[in-house]
Amino acid sequence: VKCNLSTTIYLCNSRRSLNQHGLKSCEQSLSNFESSLGAMETNSRRYKLRKKLIESPEFQNLMKLIETVKDKGGRHPKLAKLLQIISAHFEGKQDTRVIVFTQFRLSAGEIQEYLDQDPRIKGNIFIGQANAKKAQKGFTQKQQQEVIQKFKKGEFNTLIATCVGEEGLDIGEVDLIICFDTTSPIRMTQRMGRTGRKRAGRIVVLLTEGEEVKKYKRTQDRSKVLMNHLKNTDSKIFQTARFQYFSFNPRMLPDEVNPEPRCVDLQKLRKAKENIRKRMLGLGSDDEDEDNAIFRGDSSKKRKAKKDKAESSEKKKPKRRTKKKQEEE
Repeated sequence: VKCNLSTTIYLCNSRRSLNQHGLKSCEQSLSNFESSLGAMETNSRRYKLRKKLIESPEFQNLMKLIETVKDKGGRHPKLAKLLQIISAHFEGKQDTRVIVFTQFRLSAGEIQEYLDQDPRIKGNIFIGQANAKKAQKGFTQKQQQEVIQKFKKGEFNTLIATCVGEEGLDIGEVDLIICFDTTSPIRMTQRMGRTGRKRAGRIVVLLTEGEEVKKYKRTQDRSKVLMNHLKNTDSKIFQTARFQYFSFNPRMLPDEVNPEPRCVDLQKLRKAKENIRKRMLGLGSDDEDEDNAIFRGDSSKKRKAKKDKAESSEKKKPKRRTKKKQEEE
């Protein structure tokens, strides 16, 4: 039963990829299903079941059909609709940005390739740092920062992002968000929060007729029901869950501890730590007071004031007369 269930889940995911993203994602999912045999023990039940399924005429015909449709230029209808929406958005507009969200890197690459048909659309992908086995190689942190900076400056006007772009992006000029697929209510809310920062924005969700539309409606209904229950304190679910709002929250830190937010130069902090480590090993290092102040988190003004105070006190100190000088006097 366990073997049958895992195989069924894999095939259902492939079907969902075909329904939401198209042939390339489905083909990739089925190819991963085929290659998964190499990591299994040949005597296991799961191996025998998957091998039997992969070698079946139905599975082979399915892979041939996908290849044939791909060669004829078959694509998901969402791509044509996506191009139509973005092209209409850039009609007569210049200082505007668009973000397209999709779950998979392969889908992001396909979207970028398709949008290149319109010269007004200057797109670039934005993906995570992890390196998948057969999918596109991940971005480094430096590459991610470069992409965001170029997007902010307007070097390209359309960002095709995976889940890594759903939170943490502060780009005020995004006027259009397009969700190429549907996901959980929380992630959908995060996606929608990327627009409407500085001015009114627009959100479009692309759904395939049938299963995906039904799933989207169910998630939206659940989200609305939960929000209504949370707002209504007299509801049964609210009383059953024993939710309580507290007007007073006790302080977590002791009264004598008052943290202050400070901007810290990470390069200077690393250098100070390294200098302190060298001194502990007896290797010696300059600016001991400065390093300690940086390590403690003292601000630059505070460090400068301490340094000036130390220098002025040095000047005020009377010079000690040596014994020889005292005898001469």
